[in-house]
Amino acid sequence: MEIKLVLDTFAQPLTVLFKDTIDLCQTHASDISALKILFSSLTLIAKLFYSLNFQDLPEFFEDNMETWMSNFHNLLTLDNKLLQTDDEEEAGLLELLKSQICDNAALYAQKYDEEFQPYLPRFVTAIWNLLVTTGQEVKYDLLVSNAIQFLASVCERPHYKNLFEDQNVLTSICEKVIVPNMEFRSADEEAFEDNSEEYIRRDLEGSDIDTRRRAACDLVRGLCKFFEGPVTTIFSGYVNSMLAEYAKNPGVNWKHKDAAIYLVTSLASKAQTQKHGITQANELVNLNEFFVNHILMDLKSPNINEFPVLKADAIKYVMIFRSQLPKEHLLQAVPLLVAHLEAESTVEHTYAAHALERLFTMRGPDNSTLITPAEVAPFTEQLLNNLFKALALPGSSENEYIMKAIMRSFSLLQEVIVPYVPTLIGQLTHKLLLVSKNPSKPHFNHYLFESLCLSVRITCKSNPAIVGSFEEALFPVFTEILQNDVQEFVPYVFQVMSLLLEIHSSSIPSSYMALFPHLLQPVLWERTGNIPP
Repeated sequence: MEIKLVLDTFAQPLTVLFKDTIDLCQTHASDISALKILFSSLTLIAKLFYSLNFQDLPEFFEDNMETWMSNFHNLLTLDNKLLQTDDEEEAGLLELLKSQICDNAALYAQKYDEEFQPYLPRFVTAIWNLLVTTGQEVKYDLLVSNAIQFLASVCERPHYKNLFEDQNVLTSICEKVIVPNMEFRSADEEAFEDNSEEYIRRDLEGSDIDTRRRAACDLVRGLCKFFEGPVTTIFSGYVNSMLAEYAKNPGVNWKHKDAAIYLVTSLASKAQTQKHGITQANELVNLNEFFVNHILMDLKSPNINEFPVLKADAIKYVMIFRSQLPKEHLLQAVPLLVAHLEAESTVEHTYAAHALERLFTMRGPDNSTLITPAEVAPFTEQLLNNLFKALALPGSSENEYIMKAIMRSFSLLQEVIVPYVPTLIGQLTHKLLLVSKNPSKPHFNHYLFESLCLSVRITCKSNPAIVGSFEEALFPVFTEILQNDVQEFVPYVFQVMSLLLEIHSSSIPSSYMALFPHLLQPVLWERTGNIPP
C-alpha cells in the first residue's frame, strides 16, 4: 500500500522533473557549474526510477516508458567534453549517470522483458558501443561492470536468445568485452601488493560484485546457459592463445596466463557454494588436464616468491575446484600449499592457508574427512611451523584465514598434534596477550580461542593430569584480561576456564576458588555475552 501511495503521488512529478532537467541540460550545455548540478540531479532521478520500478512494473511507468527509455538512451550515448575528468581513479558525473542507466536497463531486461522488448535492440547497441570505446581506467569500473551485467541479464533470457546465436557475435563479445575486462591491470597489481586485505576481501569473500572481472565472469556464465558448446569452443581458443603468449616469455607475459586461468574458471563454473567450492562444472572443460598441464607447475615452482599473482591463481584454482578434482590431485597439492605459507606475498600465503582449511573440511563418501590425519602426518611439523610463521609475516599478524587454518589443522590431526602442543600453547598465549591489548579482529580472536580449546581437549583427552600445565600457561594472560576488563574476551576466558575446571576429577583448585567471589559481581551478570544461552 505504501508504494502505491508513493507512486500515485510521486511518479508524475518525477517524470516532469526528469524531462525538465534534460531540457535544462540542453539550455546550459556550455555552463559547467550548472551541468554539475543537473547531472547530479539526473543520477538521483535515475536511482529513484530504479527503486520505484524494482518490486513490480507500475502502470504509470509502463504508460510513460517511451519518455523514460528514449531519454535514458540519449543520455547513454551523450558525450559532453565539459563533464570529462582527468582523474583516473574517481568516477565523474557522466560515468555515474550512465552506470545507473545500465542498472535500470538491466532491471527492465530481467523483470519486464516483454514490455522492454521494443527498446532492447537500441540499448544493446548503445551499451555495446560504450563497452568497446571505454578505457581501462579505474574510474570507468562501475560503468563497465554495470554495462557488462546488462549484457549478462539479456543473454540469460530466452526472449533474447536470437541476439547471440551468431558465431561472429559470440567471438566479438569474447574478443572485445570479456578478454579485455578479465586482464589484470596495473591497478589490480597495486591492490594485490599494497592493499592485500581489500584484494582478498573482494576476491575470496565475494565483495567483487562491481568489478570488471566479476561482471565478465557473469557474462560468460550467462552465455553458457544457451550456447555452452560454441562458447566453450570459441573461448578455449582464446585460452590456448593466451597460454601460448605466456609460454613465449613468462617473465613479461605472465598476465596472459592470469587471464587464461580466470577465463577457464569462468567457463567451468556453473554452480558454487562457500562450503564445497564449485559444485557443478561445465563438462566440456577438462579441469584435471588443465590442473596437470598449467596449475601444477606454478604450485611446484621452487621459488615461491616469483610471480605471486600466478601462484595465488593456482592456489585458488585448487580451492574452488576441490570438489571436482580427484583426491590424488588434492593430496599432491597439500604439501605444496604448506610450502606456500612461507610466501612473502600476503595474498599468496593467505590463499594457501584458506585452501588448506577448505581441503581439511572436505568429507568422503562415509562422511569422515576426505584427507585423513595419516595422509597429512608426514608434513605435520612443517604445516604447524609454517602456519605459525605466517602469523609473523608483515600484514598477517591477525590474519583470520591463517588462524582458522590452525584451528582446522588441530581439529583434523587430533592426537597427532600432542607432541607439538607445549610449543604451540606458548605461541598461542603470546598471540592472545598481544591481541588483548586492542581486540580489533573478531573472527581472528574467535579462531584463536577455538584453537586454545582444541589444544586443551585433545591433549587432556589422553592425559587429564596435564591440565595443570595449561593452567600455568593460560592463567597469567587470563588474569590480565579479567583485570583489564577486556569485554570482547571475558566470555571466552570463562568458557576456557570452565573447560579446564571440568577436566579436574578431584577437588577444585584454589586458583578457581579465589576467583569465585569476583564472579558474583553484578556488573558481570549485566552483560549478555557472559551468560550462557
